[in-house]
Amino acid sequence: MFERTEDARRQILRDKHTLLEGYVTEYLFEHQFLIEREKSYTNGWWSALRGKKRFFFLVKEKMNDLDQKVFDLLNSRYSCWRAYPEKEKWFLSDGRNKMSDKEFLARYNLQAVHNQLSATSEIRDTNRQNQCIEFFENHQIMTKIAVERNFADNFLTVYFNSPVNMDYITRNANGDLCVMEIKFKYENKAGYFGINAGQTMMFEELEKLGFEIHHMILYNHTKDKDLSIFGFLNMKTLKKYWLYSRLTDFADRKKSTAPAETSVDGTKRQAYYLFGMDEMSAKYSLKQQAETE
Repeated sequence: MFERTEDARRQILRDKHTLLEGYVTEYLFEHQFLIEREKSYTNGWWSALRGKKRFFFLVKEKMNDLDQKVFDLLNSRYSCWRAYPEKEKWFLSDGRNKMSDKEFLARYNLQAVHNQLSATSEIRDTNRQNQCIEFFENHQIMTKIAVERNFADNFLTVYFNSPVNMDYITRNANGDLCVMEIKFKYENKAGYFGINAGQTMMFEELEKLGFEIHHMILYNHTKDKDLSIFGFLNMKTLKKYWLYSRLTDFADRKKSTAPAETSVDGTKRQAYYLFGMDEMSAKYSLKQQAETE
């Protein structure tokens, strides 16, 4: 799938520029904090709901040891599947059975409930999209991202509700599983950040299974909402750093609603939960090598 660069480009151009810039921020985090721990972290994990049933999906051709541990743990309570493309078709496996996407849909009697995801033209900045594509090409992650976006936009969005991903899963020093949420953003005037409601619900369930939930924010302390990740990185005199927090107490958090233009397609207002700047417990400088490589 996406053997031709132009096909990958078309897929990626369906998503809003801020979503694509999120992958750039994740790359910076991965190469600063995780890359030397190759066997102790993973990404490509997604979750979604259909009715009251929660599904987990790993979008990856081959699992590593940590993937297997996460897969087994999630599969003890939820329906957990590895999704991977062969040529132009999607297949899914639960470790015992392999089936096509159509066979999977028939197994669970799933009909389409939404259209495929494509952000409205009003919230897509072509120049910023193309900057992301150039970054993906330069760092050899173009195909990987296009494949993942194809599964999210054409499958999860169409047949499920509240599709959300886990940016990374890793282990802490005690061997506990940790979900890492990575963002480039700043707090509102009241001093709060936000995490969307679907993601908060997933985090709450994962915490009950024994996962720790960690958040790293590449802090945009210019507080310019129109500043791209690339504009931020190119500001030579600006000190750049990550803010860190471990998140918990999800059920007790205050709820708010974001404007429609902040959603992935630019059409729906979405609920989110608040956590404060006062919860950030550590600060780490953005390493120059991660910034420029």
